[in-house]
This record gives sequence, C-alpha cells and structure tokens, in this order.
Amino acid sequence: MAGLLFGTTKLLPSRLSTPKSPMNDSPTSSPALGSYRMYIDGEWSNSESSETIEVENPANEETIATIPAGTVNDAQRALEAAKRAQPKWAALPPNERAKLLHKLAGAILAQRDHVGHVWFGCLLAIGDPAGSFEC
Repeated sequence: MAGLLFGTTKLLPSRLSTPKSPMNDSPTSSPALGSYRMYIDGEWSNSESSETIEVENPANEETIATIPAGTVNDAQRALEAAKRAQPKWAALPPNERAKLLHKLAGAILAQRDHVGHVWFGCLLAIGDPAGSFEC
C-alpha cells in the first residue's frame, strides 16, 4: 500500500507484531529519531489500525520519525486504562507519588540526549528554526 500524504506526514501500513519496547525495529524506522509505539495500559503497542505516520522535516522532506497512526479505539483504550489507574494513584500517599515522579524524572534525565533529539525532531516537524531549540 502506498503512503498517503497527510500534512507533513505519510500514513504507512505497519509490519509489526505486538511490541515489548517503545521503539520499533521497522524497515521504515527513521535514522534520525526512530520508530515509536504507544504506551497504553502498561504495554507498548502499535496502533489498532496497524498504520504508522512518517513525520517529515518540512524543510527537506526527510523522515525524522515514525509513529503509530492512533485510532479512536486506541484513544478509548488509553482513556479507560487511565480511568482504571486513577483511583490507585489517588490512594497513594503524596510522598509515594513524589518518589515515583522522581524516579520518572531520573529515567527521563538518563535519556536526556535521546529526549533532546526527539524534541528537536518535533521542532523540525513543525518548521521551528533550529536556533530556537534549547535542551
């Protein structure tokens, strides 16, 4: 199936099974940022539609990342998972929530180079000049 032009993205069929990590090992993976999955209900997954979106740099039309083409059902699954998780989160004492948030912050900082590249890719995708980027 040929890719469909969608703004600065191209929809592509996915060739992947249920994943175990946020990154795809896909022939359509971008060398710049990679191919990503959605995190829904404690699992990394591709879109229910099995389609992906190639995010392009509008300045040179280079693919900078590949992401799932999420569906309404994917969003509904995420919403239902969040609704189920919220009471447990709310029941945690504030100090326990703080510990979890600090752990998350540490994980993000440990990946700051990659997160910075993803952020820079997002800026490229919307046409923001590289000079305005700060990491």
